[in-house]
Amino acid sequence: VTKGSLDKVKEIWKLLIEKIKNGTDENYDTDEEDSKTSNDQPENDGLLVVPYLVPVAFADSYPIPEMQDYYSKIANLIDEKNDEIQRSSVLNIVEQRWEIIESLDFPEVNAADPKQDLSLLFQRTTDFDKFLDDTTCLIRGKKGTGKTALYWLFLKHQEVAQKLARGRLDNTLFLSGHGRFQESRPTREEFQIIHINLQEKNGTWEAFWRAYLLFRCYQEELLKFPRGNKGKGVKFSELKKIINNLPKDIWQSESTKALLELSTNSQLILTVKDAVNIILNQEAKEKSQKLWFLYDDLDEDFSEAGELRQQALTGLFQLVQSCDASRLTEIRFKIFLREDIWNRLSFDNKSHFTGRDIILQWNQIDFLRLALRQAIQSQDFKNLVDQVSPVAVESIDIANEEELDKALELLWGSRRRRGKVSRWVYERLTDSSGTTFPRSLSLLLEGAKEQELTFRGKSLTQIRTERLLQGKSLEFGLKEASKKRCQEIKEEYPYLINFFDSLKGKLAFLTKEELQEIWQNLPEKILENFEEFISLMGEIGIIEFWEKEKRYKFADIYVYGFEIIRQGTV
Repeated sequence: VTKGSLDKVKEIWKLLIEKIKNGTDENYDTDEEDSKTSNDQPENDGLLVVPYLVPVAFADSYPIPEMQDYYSKIANLIDEKNDEIQRSSVLNIVEQRWEIIESLDFPEVNAADPKQDLSLLFQRTTDFDKFLDDTTCLIRGKKGTGKTALYWLFLKHQEVAQKLARGRLDNTLFLSGHGRFQESRPTREEFQIIHINLQEKNGTWEAFWRAYLLFRCYQEELLKFPRGNKGKGVKFSELKKIINNLPKDIWQSESTKALLELSTNSQLILTVKDAVNIILNQEAKEKSQKLWFLYDDLDEDFSEAGELRQQALTGLFQLVQSCDASRLTEIRFKIFLREDIWNRLSFDNKSHFTGRDIILQWNQIDFLRLALRQAIQSQDFKNLVDQVSPVAVESIDIANEEELDKALELLWGSRRRRGKVSRWVYERLTDSSGTTFPRSLSLLLEGAKEQELTFRGKSLTQIRTERLLQGKSLEFGLKEASKKRCQEIKEEYPYLINFFDSLKGKLAFLTKEELQEIWQNLPEKILENFEEFISLMGEIGIIEFWEKEKRYKFADIYVYGFEIIRQGTV
């Protein structure tokens, strides 16, 4: 081999390695803001060169294990192009393409909606099995991560829940300990009155929650007091008299007064405890039953002002500890609570809940499964997937990332500049604390669909034909999802609204001094210490510190909704 030829091979090989390393598709959406165009590329960039390698030429047998990674990257490039050509051939029929896009539907999962078929829409995440464990009693997560969907799933869609549990919840009864599923319940105003009365009469929130649990069983007709004038019949006669006179279908003042009496009268407090231990737990054990009590809407029904929320929630967790200490193994608690509220709670033996909790998080494969589950609600799109990469509805939960990616490439393509589209979507919908929001995925995809339909009538030479949703459409959808997420976090943290509003026009990367100036200029001070403020912003997922740039970066999911300036491409 001459030196000139070898130099030429090295030059071409260098270009090939760079292409493999970057994975850049320079033909991606012609309407994207990309500084590189096909005219800017070196003339050899389109060539796929497999150089002469002595170890390969003189090998005794093939394949050569140490060279497989080397050639796999080349093979992947060839496969990607072949897949792209295949997808283009499937989607290149003009009218059919727009009909398929119109048929797409990306509804938010709303377990409270009786019209939704949760067996098709609900996505079982990787931590679902731990949620089912008897010992798991606390389910933490930010608003929008799926806490309420789980609460409603087990109360309103029990057959679907049983199927998802795969036999682990046979002979389990699900009850709302507190939450919107039960219309007859105390709300914020009643809880304020209850709090005042408990303080005045030296009652405890633990006793209140126990009495409330017993009352819920009465509402569900699970509470059957012993009959007769002797023994247990006499023991529970006064309790029976108080509870049996209460309305079941509507919460009235009599209900509040009765629970206060059961929470503040020392004799009745003990009787209620015995009723839970003997009547509920013992009867459930004899029937080989489990009783699940689910608690939701605690952030909305308990005011943050004063000590109400702190004391009420502490009492609820003390009830859990008391039932554990009494070995009431048939009574199980599932408490859905916002992550930041749990972090601020302080009570004795809080550490005992470590390992008995889960944090609702959506990793990338959960996210891809949800995206595909929603997309194939369109029969037209499902037919396409069956042609290119068949993934049956019943096998979505066991499909690997590669299979999911391949199926979703029909929807949003394969690559975006230097990486996969699927990773771009996932990262843009993840906040700085690593929390990803499934609700935002629905909004992004629905927004992208509506934007894509505005391209109808354009020549197919102006759009990428191997995908249904262009890059620009996904960017539009991201901005719609960001607006909604910003609205939600304002509702979640109303005392931070002034700070959120002050971010308009600010850069997405700020120095510590620039961020401190914003904090100092707020009309109402948020925390007295700036470092505590920074910690809070990180905890709720707004910002993170980038060591390399020595700056704080705002999460993409909040950039567009708060009208923060993001330099460069989306």
